Amino acid sequence: MKQLLETIQDVELADSSIHGTGVFTTRPRQRGEILTILDGQVLRDVDDLDFLLAHEWNAISDTEILLRPIWTTYGFINHARPAFVTYNLFRQTLEMKKDAPAGTELTLDYLEHGIPAVYLASHHAAYLR
Repeated sequence: MKQLLETIQDVELADSSIHGTGVFTTRPRQRGEILTILDGQVLRDVDDLDFLLAHEWNAISDTEILLRPIWTTYGFINHARPAFVTYNLFRQTLEMKKDAPAGTELTLDYLEHGIPAVYLASHHAAYLR
């Protein structure tokens, strides 16, 4: 595994039934709880699929991504609908959308705030549909 910056407390990475590796809480979580502060560089209008595939990023709108040079814990949060986690873009945080008992895989709805069109149109986004 690449170098990992641990950005969420009280979680573990483990095999996911959703996709590859997921983030699992090791303690109960409550709705509204802040998991971490989002970090990274905001890039607009990224239309290079190879660039997106080579980096860790989160879409924050249809035209903007939050790019990080180091892989993070929250980069392993898998997509699911409904999700346990949401972005609060005003506060720049990841927050619990609903309560979750210990052992729950923390998931995020990747489509909630948009995805760059070049990624969404690729076969890499098939799991989102």
